[in-house]
Amino acid sequence: MSSHEKKFGIRSLESFFTALADRESVDVDIRERFQERAPSILGKLKEGVALVGDEIGAGDIIHRLVTDRSDIVDTIEALDPYGEPFEINIMKYGPVYWIRVPEFENTEYFDSQEKANRYAESMYRRFIAWERAQKGRATQKARP
Repeated sequence: MSSHEKKFGIRSLESFFTALADRESVDVDIRERFQERAPSILGKLKEGVALVGDEIGAGDIIHRLVTDRSDIVDTIEALDPYGEPFEINIMKYGPVYWIRVPEFENTEYFDSQEKANRYAESMYRRFIAWERAQKGRATQKARP
């Protein structure tokens, strides 16, 4: 684990598989895909046992569920280098928090909203600073 991962509490999605295996949506989708093998695969996920062969597809199912069914729990406004606004969304699916930013691929997961927010503020600080500076200028111009 790198110092960067330690500093922000970054985790792999796989580290959440044990907790996510109990979610109804995970159970339903894995049973649909793996049918009679699903109980064995769900058991492995719940026990933290490595998946092998085509069982690895269960991880893909979980990744898709996290990506597609997460809720936005916080939004940070930012500006791109061209002055166009965009949102940095802190997402949550079960115990997993992650960051969705247009044009950026997410690979970091967290076990708390605080850690996700702290990481977002650090990683995208330049874009957030530009947005806050713009707001500050707009506020100053609005004052009589």
